[in-house]
Amino acid sequence: PDNIIVDNYADTIWIISRKTGKLVWQVGPDFSKYPKLAKLGTDRKEFLGPFFGGYVGGMTHHAHMIPRGLPGEGNILVFKNGMPYSIVMEFNPVTHQVVWEYSGIEMGYAESHGLAHKFFSPTVSSVQRLPNGNTLIVEGDGGRLFEVTKDYEIVWEYIHPVYDWGGLGG
Repeated sequence: PDNIIVDNYADTIWIISRKTGKLVWQVGPDFSKYPKLAKLGTDRKEFLGPFFGGYVGGMTHHAHMIPRGLPGEGNILVFKNGMPYSIVMEFNPVTHQVVWEYSGIEMGYAESHGLAHKFFSPTVSSVQRLPNGNTLIVEGDGGRLFEVTKDYEIVWEYIHPVYDWGGLGG
């Protein structure tokens, strides 16, 4: 599309026309209109933390349309930090149908299970579809990047051995 703009504090994704400067598509912040995408919206009052004036959680990052020629082309791919676990979501922007998700919950763990929360980055992160159909995921706060298949199999991963971001207290 012309332009995708994300407001990660308001859990909103917009597409703005470069030609007209007008809003042509939006999802959020009221996710009651999009129940299939409700996981992209977060009531930050639930998630108290040390960042951003006392609130943390939610925060969509790197929302983008998957480019032509790649598996899932035309769908929107986004990393949602969330609390207490993160989600990578691919959805159809026309139907709002969720096409694919990656999270501990999607891997089969109950929300109360500790491993459901293993995939988590409270702030910065990214996601990208690869030509082979796999997805590259960056857990920014942990210095971890990995490639995962549609069936949630981790193909490879790298964790930076001396990663330290002051925002997490070392």
